[in-house]
Amino acid sequence: EELKYLDGLLKESPLHLLVNHTRRFDPKHQDLAAMIQQKMFGGMVMGHCYYYGGWKNNGAHLIDTLRMFFEVEPVIRSVTPGKPGRPSDPCWDVELSVEGAPIFLQSFDEKYYQLFEMNLFYEFGRVLIKDIGRSIIVESMKIDSLDQRVLKSYAGSPWQGLDNPMYHAVDAIANFLKGESLLDETGATLPEVRKSM
Repeated sequence: EELKYLDGLLKESPLHLLVNHTRRFDPKHQDLAAMIQQKMFGGMVMGHCYYYGGWKNNGAHLIDTLRMFFEVEPVIRSVTPGKPGRPSDPCWDVELSVEGAPIFLQSFDEKYYQLFEMNLFYEFGRVLIKDIGRSIIVESMKIDSLDQRVLKSYAGSPWQGLDNPMYHAVDAIANFLKGESLLDETGATLPEVRKSM
């Protein structure tokens, strides 16, 4: 019903609706998305992601962040009931595939603590996003003195993510109003977010 109402607003007036997907406005998440799309760490091998508090509440943010990182849409392989969510918002455990690589989305019972993390493994590196996106650890594969393939910190990692993301959202709106950018470029407009939904 809310979506129908918002769609009606869009048809009736020249509105642009942005959704609060904060990682889309965060410069470090944007930098990371560009690195992933440029294949700086090679092809994806697999991913493990964790969320809490219901699929609509936080699972949607997890899916949207994955969509932001990849140039192709994830393919759903399986969906099973997950840990307890919130009233009217169950959790689901989901297996996705991106370019043939499996990504496992697992719910975590927030009665222990709130866990929102992503661990993405690539041929030549790894990305670990912790603390709801506030800490981004990027590692690249190096060959050490013993001729072993090890992971080493990349370019000042860990990075601080989600540093005033709403400020960056306001900045995106201001740039749009000045004619310097398009809001569609954020990926957080209602038509784009509908794809995540």
